[in-house]
Amino acid sequence: MTNAHSVLTLLQRRFLQAFFAHEVGRRFFLTGGTALAAFYLHHRLSRDVDLFTTDDEALPLARREMPFIASDLGCQARSGTTTPTFQVFLLESPDEPTLKVDLVRDIDIQFGTRQEIEGVIVDAEENIAVNKILTIFGRTESKDFVDLYFLLQAGYDVKHLVALAKQKDTGLTEFWLAGMMREVTKLKDLPPMLKSLTLEELQAFFLELADREFRDVRPPDWW
Repeated sequence: MTNAHSVLTLLQRRFLQAFFAHEVGRRFFLTGGTALAAFYLHHRLSRDVDLFTTDDEALPLARREMPFIASDLGCQARSGTTTPTFQVFLLESPDEPTLKVDLVRDIDIQFGTRQEIEGVIVDAEENIAVNKILTIFGRTESKDFVDLYFLLQAGYDVKHLVALAKQKDTGLTEFWLAGMMREVTKLKDLPPMLKSLTLEELQAFFLELADREFRDVRPPDWW
């Protein structure tokens, strides 16, 4: 994880190595902002871990095995929010900050090809990008806007990402997405950054993008 060392905490690195060395870990993949920052863009810090699966049996297995994996790391796994498709664990260490781990049974529609990097199965960057569109459609957090900003700066086309995102969520529309992008004005700060970006730059970028998206889809008689 040479390139990931600047992003991941020691506990994140230890946990990922232990989890993916376990049989149940081979059924999951690291995704979200942590995967994006640690293995692709190296643009910000991320202190949680998102592990997704498309295997119906994987989440129940992981629920049973997580306390043992945590114990091997000298941690205690405390169970948090639990639903049939979602499980939060808080890994509490006597020496390091608590690590939040989200385990998710995701939908079967996925994009791109995952890769294994030093034992960690990492989601495809394209799939992470598509999910960031859906995340911004559903909530307003600076880390998601920051991630999408750097993905678009890296060359991803927002219209292409939206077209793919609609395959995952048929309720997604450009009109409402543009409205959610305008929520960027409510942000007060950025996550801990490794690459240069100001809140003002982020807000200006998404306000312009939202206006462009809105102009493309608004009805002809809209005033």
